[in-house]
Amino acid sequence: MGWLDSWRRARAEQGLRAMPERLGRELQALQDSLTLLENDIRLVGTADGDRVFLLQLEQFILASRNIDEHIRLIAHWSKQHPEITIPDDFENTLRNARQLSLQAIEQKKASKESGQAIIDLGRKIIRDAEPLLQKKPDQETGIEILEKYQEISKYPPEVIQFATEHPYDIKLFEKNADRQVRYLFEDCLPTLARVGLLTRENWALVIESGKNAGPNADYLFNYGLPALARNGLLTRENALMLAELGKNAGDYGGDAIAHLSRLEWNGLLTQENWPLIVELVEKAGKNAVFLFAFGLTMLDRNHLLNRKNLWWMVALCNNAGKDQETFFLYIAKYGWKTTDELKRFGKNGASIARYTQGTAGNTCEALGGLRSSRFYFGDAFSDFELAIAKSQRVASYLIFERVKELFDLHCLKTTEDLNVIIKVCNQYKPPALTIMKEVLVAGKKQGIIRGTLSEESDVLNAFLKETPAYLLSLYIPFKKLWQGNLPDRDRQVTMLFKDGRELLQDIKDGVLRREYPQELLFGVLYSIFACNDMTVPKENYIHAFNERNDRQNDIPKAFWKPYKVNLSKGGYILKDENTPIQQEAWNTLVNVAGKIREKKDVDITQLGFSMLALLGTDGWKSQRAHFLEQVYQVFVNSGQSLPEFRLDHSILMSYKEFVGDRLPNDILPKIFQECLAQDSARFINLQEKFTGRKAPDTSQLASFINNKVLKTGMPEDKKKEVIMKVFSQNKIPPEEQTIQQILKAAQTTEVKQILDALSGSIIDKALITKTHLALYGAEYEGMRREMGKYDFHDTEGEGKYTFLISKRKMHSCAMFNMGVCVAPDDTMWNSPDMWQLIIFDENGYAHGGTIMRTIMHNGSAYLVLSIQPAGSLLTQASPEAIFDKTIQYARIITKKLGYRGILIPTNTAISSNRGSIQDIITKRYGQTTPLTTESYQFSNNPSYPYSSFYQIT
Repeated sequence: MGWLDSWRRARAEQGLRAMPERLGRELQALQDSLTLLENDIRLVGTADGDRVFLLQLEQFILASRNIDEHIRLIAHWSKQHPEITIPDDFENTLRNARQLSLQAIEQKKASKESGQAIIDLGRKIIRDAEPLLQKKPDQETGIEILEKYQEISKYPPEVIQFATEHPYDIKLFEKNADRQVRYLFEDCLPTLARVGLLTRENWALVIESGKNAGPNADYLFNYGLPALARNGLLTRENALMLAELGKNAGDYGGDAIAHLSRLEWNGLLTQENWPLIVELVEKAGKNAVFLFAFGLTMLDRNHLLNRKNLWWMVALCNNAGKDQETFFLYIAKYGWKTTDELKRFGKNGASIARYTQGTAGNTCEALGGLRSSRFYFGDAFSDFELAIAKSQRVASYLIFERVKELFDLHCLKTTEDLNVIIKVCNQYKPPALTIMKEVLVAGKKQGIIRGTLSEESDVLNAFLKETPAYLLSLYIPFKKLWQGNLPDRDRQVTMLFKDGRELLQDIKDGVLRREYPQELLFGVLYSIFACNDMTVPKENYIHAFNERNDRQNDIPKAFWKPYKVNLSKGGYILKDENTPIQQEAWNTLVNVAGKIREKKDVDITQLGFSMLALLGTDGWKSQRAHFLEQVYQVFVNSGQSLPEFRLDHSILMSYKEFVGDRLPNDILPKIFQECLAQDSARFINLQEKFTGRKAPDTSQLASFINNKVLKTGMPEDKKKEVIMKVFSQNKIPPEEQTIQQILKAAQTTEVKQILDALSGSIIDKALITKTHLALYGAEYEGMRREMGKYDFHDTEGEGKYTFLISKRKMHSCAMFNMGVCVAPDDTMWNSPDMWQLIIFDENGYAHGGTIMRTIMHNGSAYLVLSIQPAGSLLTQASPEAIFDKTIQYARIITKKLGYRGILIPTNTAISSNRGSIQDIITKRYGQTTPLTTESYQFSNNPSYPYSSFYQIT
């Protein structure tokens, strides 16, 4: 946790003592950003170097924008205090620095020259702002401030002396003390004075304590500091630990510290135990409040608070990772009355936390519902819990939820019943949840399973061994046949499963050889093409299947046959188990996604203009959460949603891709397009204000195009090429229809009219970038940093898969399996040039694939790839192998069809939804010059045009 370092940083931060005081922190942030830019500029020109430098530029923009806001505050003070002066060119310096940075980010390419120019401007900003740190307006004296809270005579002499000598520090203390300022003045200052800590040297600690303790600061100074003082532990470092604890625990910081008294009452607040207490706080981090308020409280209430159990709490904190909050709440709610009960959980509790880290909180919550089961089975149930955690890891809580249902249904009565579940989980791994939910729980509720699981185990084991699909509709007839003791039972069972296997094979082949019951058909169809996070309901599949026609003839017959491939096996693992994923960067979005689950009307135009009204102002911070909720509501209204959050690579990636791709490439453009359509003049005015770029001079462009292009004797193809280049340079969409209109124009005025109509419909990418950064910029960088902790690890052997290009009716749901937002796009399905490559495993289940389209450029055909393997495949096979095999097959296709080549869109919203595939594309082709064409339509629902592509050689 680095408390001493934190204290030093706090001292440096408070030592700035500026007016406004926050300017000093923002200058330091800008200084840090410039240091990183200077360190990384030497790498500019390489793929990774450019990417890192551009990320640092985003942070530079955030830091410079914050300084801009504080300079405005200073300008307000300068009206009343003429001695405060701001350099005349300060705003221009800020604007130029941001402009250069935004251009580099937008073009996705940096140069050492522009980078050095940005650094030089940043240094000038710091030089111009530093003199302002010495300026501050008149303020109250320290004595006047003390008199607000208590009769001055009641303060110890040391406090009065300190207030007299350091009035600004007292004022700063008051400012940071928040709502509990009276407690801080009445209790904090006297306490520090009595133990000799009220010195200027310790003042950064005092400020940090008051600022971080939150609304329960009274506990900090009524309980925390006095408890330390009484036990001879009130040193600067130990008191800083309390400040850090308050900071980590947020609004509950003071409340957490109050529970130190429980340690004091039990004789544990001693010099000998203090390192252990420090370790407890360090391991608990932001969940320290729950450890103190619930964990220690429970131990104390039941006379179990001793040094040995403190060690156990340390182990529990260490293994639960970021899930401690729910663990401690669970401990309080389902706590133990005796040492034996504590030992029972202590025996396996820390191990369960370790195995389920990432969803350990969910696991404890699910275990909380099994308290009756635990008392019923005794020690055996503790062993059962551990066995499930070992087998199912992060999915354990889902199994435990089903276990509770089975227990409540009187299906679990002996340890043999528990062993049935353990066997299912160990033998069938991921499908175990489906078996428990669709067969066991549903079977018991419908009366198909009448006794306990052990009484059902023979028929269940036989069914699971032979069945091609884990469906209750198959289990019901199987059980009747199995128990019927008919002479031809084996033949009838074979026929029952023969139907299921034939259906699996029929769906894979794309042709039903005979009719099947609708329930069975759609159940298996949904299973084969399951969306990886199961957020798409089965009704969407049924609708697509019923509405779409077979369009297999869109595909050349030469590619109807399956293409067999081997993919190296592996999965994403943490590079260092001692450095787990920190989920802070995800938390804001997780809260929003958990709150908004259903469609609800949103006034998109009002939302867009509201965001623009506050963008770049102090008011944005208070409204950011609201804006993010509304933006996410727009996403939900489009029929999409994020999966339930857990610390799993694929889930983390889906949230990251929402922020990195959906926000800037889909949702924000949609919102601003509505604003532009409803009030174009207002939108364009705001856009110019924020981007600093005016709409292109259409008179000048029209004159150039008419005189230097249209009236020349150059070939029409060359004219078109030059016009497209002009459009690209001026950020005008190169739409084919517009270019054709210009080519037919006879005079400059006609060209200008066309350009005027078009320029009024341009949404500047810089505006989207600025809004995107304001909504989730800093946290997105945190997501990227945390995902870098994962590495793909190849295991021995290869998996056998099949690539199948198909538009059979049976495969009309395949794009749902790819996890793409264009899956419901019927117009795309009906386009002859849209083909879908589906990846099937050996058992006939789909794992995403690739959307293929064809474009024409300069008389040549190109195959365009949108590579979308399912998350399920990326946990099994190497992303590089998937990408390479896809390109290998695409080369065969283009060669046989006589196409010019293979293209991948530079727009990441189209090229791939998978971060690992995007990284491969960027590393291999990010430094190449993209092929620019006229604008083509990739999809219509939602609408994605494209005109820039990487060429695959």
